[in-house]
Amino acid sequence: MGMILIVSGEQTFIGEMQSFFPPECFDFCLAADKDEAIRVIGLKMPNCLVIDLRSIGVEDALEIRQAVEEGTKVVVLVPSDRTGIPVDELRATMSFNLPLRTRPLAVTIRQLAKRAS
Repeated sequence: MGMILIVSGEQTFIGEMQSFFPPECFDFCLAADKDEAIRVIGLKMPNCLVIDLRSIGVEDALEIRQAVEEGTKVVVLVPSDRTGIPVDELRATMSFNLPLRTRPLAVTIRQLAKRAS
């Protein structure tokens, strides 16, 4: 079973995402900030990491990214009002500009997590 870690402080987004990941198929973890994300990563390495830059700063995102293994799939969500974010530095597998629909994003994350496990 692949572990998906979503780092976001956006409660509506988190609630929507949880509905797409049944516990019998996915180990789905949440972290609201950098410290919590790094603590979770220390306990169990995720197969897929989702970083929501609406609530996590770029510097914190870089620290989180450095904490995961090289083969971890990383998805970065970039808010539309924050242009010029150096997504390349995060070595993301994929990045998406927000807003976007939750269902297609969840499908993509599920596929990445399954491929990585």
